Amino acid sequence: MAVGCPVITFENNATKEISGDIAIYANPADGMGIYSSVLKLLGSEKLLDKSIKAGVRRSEEFSWDRAGKETISIVFEDKR
Repeated sequence: MAVGCPVITFENNATKEISGDIAIYANPADGMGIYSSVLKLLGSEKLLDKSIKAGVRRSEEFSWDRAGKETISIVFEDKR
């Protein structure tokens, strides 16, 4: 997402937490799921553009600096 690439992934708790409604989700039980999702993106310039822009914005919500600060705040909060 951060480099302007649309995301196609399988839906699970981790990917849903990070990607939210930005990613295109494929059914892992469907052998053609990823393929179908790629065709869907390539078949719609509007969807492709929307996915890229939304993904870049979503990725800006995450950083190692922020993760570190949040982790430290939790660790020190627990020691009070």
